[in-house]
Amino acid sequence: MVCAAPGAALVYATANVPTAYGFDTKAQNVTGSSTMGGAPQLAEGAAYRSALAGGDPVYFRIDLDARRTAYASVVAVPEVGGELTAMHSLQVSLVDAEGTSCDRQSQGFTDGFAQPLALTAVRTNAADAGPAEAKRQQAGTYYVAVSRSNRSAGDAPWQLDLRVDTEAPLKRKGAASPPAAAPSAQPTGAPTNTEGGGGFAVAAPLRTGAAISEIRPGQSQFFRVPIGWGQRLKASVEIAASRKGPYVASAVSVSVYNPARMHADTAWSGYRGEGATIDLDELPAVAYDNRTAEQHNRRPCGVPAGTT
Repeated sequence: MVCAAPGAALVYATANVPTAYGFDTKAQNVTGSSTMGGAPQLAEGAAYRSALAGGDPVYFRIDLDARRTAYASVVAVPEVGGELTAMHSLQVSLVDAEGTSCDRQSQGFTDGFAQPLALTAVRTNAADAGPAEAKRQQAGTYYVAVSRSNRSAGDAPWQLDLRVDTEAPLKRKGAASPPAAAPSAQPTGAPTNTEGGGGFAVAAPLRTGAAISEIRPGQSQFFRVPIGWGQRLKASVEIAASRKGPYVASAVSVSVYNPARMHADTAWSGYRGEGATIDLDELPAVAYDNRTAEQHNRRPCGVPAGTT
């Protein structure tokens, strides 16, 4: 993997057919409830592990104050070797005690690609919210609702990696940090051997420069790249040649998430055993104003390293 940027994003590369996901070793097991009244409590900053079996939503409870932005992230991990299509999807909602939605995210899997799928629902703080959202900024109990679609009777449960983080509002709004210069097309220096982690919580650290890792069919590797205010990420992945075989479309993917596990970008490449290069589009510089940008793909670039 080639990453040219100082800066906090999570980058992971996936090859067809999944392998075991790397959960946080301190993750607590928790069972979601079919009702909001029976929902288990999730503490801020703690890691949790659960499962999603049916099509009906399961609920988890969180307590929020009136000032902080909240990020509720859910990573769905399908069964190893499971067959999924774009009709299989994950839904994550953050709702108040009356069931009013603060945010709802939904994403389907790529056909035949049972890789981990991460979604994050957000409750924006009052300073960044519009008048219509004021009711949803009140202190109180909120719920994370998680569901899946197109479940067949024989489908195995999906494992869930759950986390809730909050962020204090700005003490004062000043001049934004000027964007950093665009990263160079190719880093200099000898590449380092870096084995990717198996999940978000165990992502391998990766700095500006070139790194070498080995990925097997079905494996997902996670890397953590520190990015600060005004900085931007540019990354590319070169896949070495191996034994030639039939062409597989979308055989390898590279995705970028911010520290709150909000999706920023994904690029794909087919593969038939010949070498291939995947170039991610250069992301916008990290800036606070991005989180309320009209272009939804800019919003993940509003959270720097160390925020969550």
